[in-house]
Amino acid sequence: MKQHEGEKAEWTSYKAALLTALRNLITDNIDDMYIASFSNDITGFTSVTPKALLKHINATYATVTEGDLEYNENLMKQPWDHTQSIEMLFNKIEDCVLYAEAGGEPISDKRTIRYTFLAIKNTGLFNLACDQWNEKNGTLKT
Repeated sequence: MKQHEGEKAEWTSYKAALLTALRNLITDNIDDMYIASFSNDITGFTSVTPKALLKHINATYATVTEGDLEYNENLMKQPWDHTQSIEMLFNKIEDCVLYAEAGGEPISDKRTIRYTFLAIKNTGLFNLACDQWNEKNGTLKT
């Protein structure tokens, strides 16, 4: 019984620390003007849960407009800066795909591959590899 009480107290402490860390992560990275209604003059944000903050932010500010989607697609089409790692390009493309999905206009795998290929091709550094890619059957371009 004492072991259970000890483990329960440890879990409660862990959960409180986790919620505090999540709340701090949110409040430290979002301008106060967007979440000011949750702040108390004395306790700050300590009485609000991370879930409540995220729910408010999502409901109030997470609307993706047509202009946002157009900007997102243009971002995908930008050439890759070959001085950065290829992972940076892949991460950018993946973020753009996820954003488009959130906006209700998913980007097909085929278009995603085309934009990624063009970003690499437009550097002019991988002409042989790009020519080999173009020679592949469409079903092999994944």
